[in-house]
Parts: sequence; C-alpha cells; structure tokens
Amino acid sequence: MVEINEHKARQALIKASKDTLGEMAFLDVMELEEAADFKVGQQLFIEFSHPIRGRMLLSFPLEIKQAIVENIHATDWESLSFDEIDDCLLELLNILAGNFLRELHEESVKVQLSFPRVLFSLDEIGDIENFYVYYFDAEGSPFSVSLSLKEEE
Repeated sequence: MVEINEHKARQALIKASKDTLGEMAFLDVMELEEAADFKVGQQLFIEFSHPIRGRMLLSFPLEIKQAIVENIHATDWESLSFDEIDDCLLELLNILAGNFLRELHEESVKVQLSFPRVLFSLDEIGDIENFYVYYFDAEGSPFSVSLSLKEEE
C-alpha cells in the first residue's frame, strides 16, 4: 500500500509535470510558490484506482493548450481537427497521471486509470473543494494541476 502525504504527492506531481510536459510537448515547467490567476482555456479530468485512489484535474489557458498541441504534432494547430486536438491533450493527461503514480510509488508499479475526459464545467466533478491545487509555469504561462487522493481500500 502507498502511504499518502501531501509533501510526497506534491514532489511526485512536480517531477511528473516537468518530465511529461518537457518530454512530450518540449515545454519547460516549474512550480509556482503562489496561486496564479489565468483564464482557463481547457480542463481535463482523469480518475485512478491503483496504486492509490484519486482524481486529477489539469487546467490551462489557451496559449498552453495551443503550444502543447503544436509541439506534439509539429504542425500549426489550425490544420488539426477538434478531435485530434482533444485526443492529444487527453493522452498528455493520461501520461501525466501515470507518471505521477509511478513517481509517488517510487518503483515500477502497474497503474489503473479511467479514460481521461474533457470537462465543460467543474460541476461535473462535484467536490472540487476537496482537491489540492498546485500551480505551475510553462514558459511564462501559468496552469494548474489539482489532486484528490485517498488510500486504496
């Protein structure tokens, strides 16, 4: 069983965020010490059930959304369909969640993830007040990753 504490989760999320966005989207990411205001252009959500139970919400402004998609596809985003854009971002969240769980567990572990999805409203989650929110900067643009974790039963 994975013992959960906020510090360990934060450190795992920082490393997973830097690695995932750095390796997939070629973006330099660093943690912000304070909350950052930004206009949310996309919200993506995923749940996981092993090695711990939890949920992750990735929120970012339009400029990060565009940079991620263009860097991964190596093309102008106007040439991509909405489905290609969403699929790219959902796969990024899927990999981010998997990397976070592997970092948290600190060894090779099989992870169980739900299908990631695009959110149109935070009401789709219901209890957003139970999430820890972590803020990051990707080459001058802020974004956030929110986590809700509990030990596996």
